[in-house]
Amino acid sequence: PHEPVVAIHFRRTDKKDDWGVTDHLSFSVSFVLIAVARLNHVKIFINDTHNSLKNNDTTDLVYRTFLVLSDDPRAIEELRHDLGPGYQVHGLSDLKAFFKNETDYNMYLKKGHTFLTNNAMWDKDPQAVQDYDASVIVDAVAAGLRADYLIGMGCSGVSQLIGQWIGGRQRTEGNALSLWQEDLVL
Repeated sequence: PHEPVVAIHFRRTDKKDDWGVTDHLSFSVSFVLIAVARLNHVKIFINDTHNSLKNNDTTDLVYRTFLVLSDDPRAIEELRHDLGPGYQVHGLSDLKAFFKNETDYNMYLKKGHTFLTNNAMWDKDPQAVQDYDASVIVDAVAAGLRADYLIGMGCSGVSQLIGQWIGGRQRTEGNALSLWQEDLVL
């Protein structure tokens, strides 16, 4: 059996200013720590063998491996630090690689993907914009294919995509396998 994997997706750049539900959310990794604690205390019903179905066997799973997607790479490092050495935190795409200079990268960290969708950036470096867009989809699919659960943002289409992919793979509703930041802190 494989070690269970949790996908984590959280936004920290442009979601800070979208004037929706995220106005009331902390943009620290604290919600991830709350969700990990919840997952580590959940009893999982094992339904992959006839005996376990017949006997209602359960097992405690401790989640130690995380695939992390964020629009801010600093958040992934912060999470890695806060969780400590007992956890494996794997980032996916290296966002800094899409930018040819520090100025553009720093502007991205302030404005998020809206910086990449403005006409000036498209005119300046269309390949960077296309590579970024492709990386979001590739990372979401990779997380959906590998993870057993999701800790994400319900208001994010990327989180919703990952959750549904996980659910489809496990033949259940993706929201049942997802913990949403909004639910954990509101």
